[in-house]
Amino acid sequence: SVNFIRDPGVRAAVDKVYRRGIWAVLGGFITCLVLLMIGIRFIYRFGSDQATDEHVRGTMLVSSPVLKKAVRQFGRIPEVTIAGVPMPKGSDTSHVMLMGGSGSGKSTVLKEMLTGVRRRGDRMVVYDYTGDFVSLFYRPGKDVILNPLDARSAGWDLWQECERDYEFDRMAESLIPDRANGGDPFWIMGARIVFSAMAQKIGREPNPSIEKLMHAILNVSIEEITHYVRNTEAASIISSGGERMAISVRDWIRQDEGDSWVFLTCRDDQRTALRPLITVWMDTAISALSSIPPDDNRRVWFSIDELPTLNKLPSLFDGLAGIRKFGGCIIVGIQSYSQLVSVYTRDGAQTIAGGCASWTVFRYNNYEGAAFASKTLGNS
Repeated sequence: SVNFIRDPGVRAAVDKVYRRGIWAVLGGFITCLVLLMIGIRFIYRFGSDQATDEHVRGTMLVSSPVLKKAVRQFGRIPEVTIAGVPMPKGSDTSHVMLMGGSGSGKSTVLKEMLTGVRRRGDRMVVYDYTGDFVSLFYRPGKDVILNPLDARSAGWDLWQECERDYEFDRMAESLIPDRANGGDPFWIMGARIVFSAMAQKIGREPNPSIEKLMHAILNVSIEEITHYVRNTEAASIISSGGERMAISVRDWIRQDEGDSWVFLTCRDDQRTALRPLITVWMDTAISALSSIPPDDNRRVWFSIDELPTLNKLPSLFDGLAGIRKFGGCIIVGIQSYSQLVSVYTRDGAQTIAGGCASWTVFRYNNYEGAAFASKTLGNS
């Protein structure tokens, strides 16, 4: 056996096997090391991809440059900007909500938007409750001011706005709002029915006028009112001539041409007196747009800053939902969420918010409004 071990041939074979074993172990180690490095690299890359958030849908919090880039890729309306960011293409007819407390910058952004609308050459109806927009944008001889207490105001004919009997009922709803604190609805409904019936009756007389209607409402006796409304539904509620005026908001909408604007104005000391009338004008304008043929290229804007300072607009809900195809673009501005709820109820406030696709939210001075804006925008 000793001789066998010492045999040169055996020793050569053992050395060969030993060397090959070492090389096999070394090669296997190197191979495993390479595979391990490849595996680690793959796992690192795959894990990094998995760890990165992927936006599928919903809101995102991004910087202004990123938002501008996204809008450029999507398509934009270059003339109309919100805080320096162009509106995405098609978003104008999806309506805009501006929310924020006094002095937060809401009016500045609204002026920026109106400047873009004027540059674009679109028509617009502006509720100007301070007179600032008239001073900046009014063009004598081209634009129209409606304010019976302003010497520049055009005349207005109530009967040109109401072509059908039910439109008098809508006007009465705008003029005579529901009571904020509830109460017996009989008195509200009764007043609306009487106003509607009297307006219809006077409209059928020769030379109907606002003067005649005001005289009938304020000065005549119960017996005379009963005469006006006999043979109408208002009869159950109750046991001098002038030329027609110069403008109809409905007819202005139907003209469907030019870049004229209508300003519905008032001062602070006029707001209470003019609130019902301005509500009628704005409500008539919104509803009238739906009475003309749809047009994808038409744009008629409605700027309603401080919406809760008006009476409830009966046409607003339908307008936010349905005037897109008619080219209607509504800008709603509110300073106080609680005021919006007091006029439209909580469900109505949610409906208005849901009808506006573009939101600009500024500082809020109360928790309820801030919480409402935060919940509506969503968490990022």
